[in-house]
Amino acid sequence: MTGIAIASIALALAAFWVWYSGWRGPLTPGEVEAYLSRLKEVGAPEEAFGKMRTFLADDTGRPFVMVNLMHMREGTEAEASFSGYHRTLMRLLLGRASHVTGIGTVAGTALELEGVNGAESWSSVFLIRYRSRRDLIAAVTDPRIIGEHAGKGDFMDRKIAIPIERVMTTGDPRVLSTLVATIAVLVVWVAS
Repeated sequence: MTGIAIASIALALAAFWVWYSGWRGPLTPGEVEAYLSRLKEVGAPEEAFGKMRTFLADDTGRPFVMVNLMHMREGTEAEASFSGYHRTLMRLLLGRASHVTGIGTVAGTALELEGVNGAESWSSVFLIRYRSRRDLIAAVTDPRIIGEHAGKGDFMDRKIAIPIERVMTTGDPRVLSTLVATIAVLVVWVAS
């Protein structure tokens, strides 16, 4: 019984690691073109294509975090619009091993700005972890988010989104799941 329990925990942990880490590698040139065609079909603004093409073509296949600085509109309509967008986006992201890793309300104006005008004031910061660039572009071009995405102006005045690649941190679910699995194995072992 103990051996089966330990093997089950190990198998579940391995399956989680494979799913969460993603092993598909970088986007191929054909995939980049296919996703750009989908962007065009869903009516993405023309100015987005050059930046997105470069971002997708330079894919490393690794997870990344999108740092989103946003200035949110105030009022119940804006909150309701954001809530609908956020709910739809999170459903799409969770299935792709992507999720919010941090949310914060800005505590004051920017303390340091160099070479940037009009970026002193923000209201919110969202950090979203994506398993890959493939997962980001798949979510952005998903028909379920298109209508919600078009309404972003209803809840947001301006936004800066900057992708960063990162290393594993202690808040990474793979680290936490390994710790939980290790504790579970120890409990099973001690109880036997």
